[in-house]
Amino acid sequence: MTDFAAAREAMVDRQVRTADVTLYPIIAAMLVVPREDYVPEALAPVAYLGEHVPLGGGRVVLDPRVFAKLLDALNVGPEDLVLDVGCGLGYSTAVLAEMAEAVVAVEEGELAAEAERTLAAHSVDTAIVKAGPLATGAPEHGPFDALILEGGIEALPAALLDQVKPGGRVAAIFVDGGGGGQARLGCAPPRASPGGVSSMQRRRCCRGSRGRKRLNSEDGRPINPDGSPGNGPLARAGAQRSRRTGSA
Repeated sequence: MTDFAAAREAMVDRQVRTADVTLYPIIAAMLVVPREDYVPEALAPVAYLGEHVPLGGGRVVLDPRVFAKLLDALNVGPEDLVLDVGCGLGYSTAVLAEMAEAVVAVEEGELAAEAERTLAAHSVDTAIVKAGPLATGAPEHGPFDALILEGGIEALPAALLDQVKPGGRVAAIFVDGGGGGQARLGCAPPRASPGGVSSMQRRRCCRGSRGRKRLNSEDGRPINPDGSPGNGPLARAGAQRSRRTGSA
C-alpha cells in the first residue's frame, strides 16, 4: 500500500524545492493537500510522480513541478480572490484555497461535479466550483486579484482578462503549434487600455502540454445548482473585503 504522506513529502522535496520554488505558502499547501484524492482512483498510486496525471478527454492534472512554478509566478496572498480556470478534479483549487482568501474554480461537465464533491468531502469551504464553459470564467464573482489557467491556450480570451482587476496577475501556459508551451505571468492593464496582458514574463517550464483543452466556449451557467449567484464562501469573503476597504 502506498504511503501517500511520505510520497507527498518526497514530491515537495524532490520536485518542488528542486525547481527553485521555496515560498512557504506553496510548500505548506502542497504538503497538506492530498493530491491522490484529486486524480482518478485508479491513478492514485502515481499521483506524486513527476508527470501529468491524465483525466481523460485530453485533460490532465498538471505535474507538481509545473504547477508549483505557476503558483510561484502568481504569488497568491492571503487576501486574494483567485479565479482557477480548468480546475480538473479540484487539486489546484484545494491548493489555492490554502493560500488565498477565496477561490472560484471553473470546470466543465462531470469534472466540475466531481471536483465539487471532492472539495466538499475535504471541507474546502473557501472555494466554489462553477460548472460551465471555461472561457466564460465567472464574471458574477469578479473582479479577481489573480487568474490561473490550468490548460494550454494560444491566446488569452478577452472575457477572462476582463474579470481581472487592473494590475492583477495572470498565469497561463501558452502553447505553440508544436504542442510545447511557455508559462507566462502578466499583469492586467487598466480597463481603458487596449490590448491584452502586459509585462509578460516567459518561463519555459511546461513541455509536453500537447492535448490540453483550449478555451473557446462563449456561454456560462449559474454557479449554484439552484441558479442563485454567489451565496457561499465567496460571498462571505467579498463581504470581508468590503468591510476592510470601506466599500459598499
